[in-house]
Amino acid sequence: MSESQPQEPEVRETPDTDKAPQPKEKRGKTYNIREVDEYQGEPRFYGNQYTQVGEVVDMWADLIDGFGAKADEFAAAFDEDLKSRAIQRSTQRNDKLTSTGFSAPSRSMNFLKRGPVTVTLYLAKQGEDLYVSMRTFVQGKVSDLRIAVFTIIALLVAIPFSSSYDLYYGARVSFERFIGAFVVISIILFLLIAIYGIQNRRGDYLALLREPLHELLYDDAVSLSKAVFKSVLAAADKVGIDTAKIEKPEPFYAPRHRRRI
Repeated sequence: MSESQPQEPEVRETPDTDKAPQPKEKRGKTYNIREVDEYQGEPRFYGNQYTQVGEVVDMWADLIDGFGAKADEFAAAFDEDLKSRAIQRSTQRNDKLTSTGFSAPSRSMNFLKRGPVTVTLYLAKQGEDLYVSMRTFVQGKVSDLRIAVFTIIALLVAIPFSSSYDLYYGARVSFERFIGAFVVISIILFLLIAIYGIQNRRGDYLALLREPLHELLYDDAVSLSKAVFKSVLAAADKVGIDTAKIEKPEPFYAPRHRRRI
């Protein structure tokens, strides 16, 4: 009977904590804020600011000394505060505002839109300083009623061009000719609408199709502008800027050369 061999003690490897996978560090959003005189992206073949957001009715801007290095931190604090306001029926996004004309440059801005009112916030560096600019735009939305009216006009005008006279059957309307005439007349009408907008409404080729603006929109514009400005103050306070030194906006209802909505 053979003697049993002594079993070697089982050796268990302890996990090397130095080699254990570490959780990835979360990085904050990068806003890629540039110098004031720089544009972003390739110029568009043609851009029109009045078609994109409408006409400027208010503007405020300030240059904050010595805080250019905190531009990204300021932008993040602004986003956070503006979202916390939970403004009903509004949309907030980062997008590019395009200038008007051919080979149009653009700049990235924060857009807050509610109905016909859009408020943009532009952040940029100027050397060691932080530039903050806010603009308020108004633009009537494209009216379904106006589109229907122009469509009916095109239909009525197309009927005479699609009818023919037959010796036996009298006046007859050809469906194929009617469709062709309607398409041609619709194109002509749209071109006339576009030409009017380009010539008389600063290039907004859809101006004749938009709903008219009215005086009650002042409250919409002021309330949205105030919300954005208060978020600017909150962001400034969070990054250590003395808000008492920030230039206050001119009263909306009494600026010089105010354009009527």
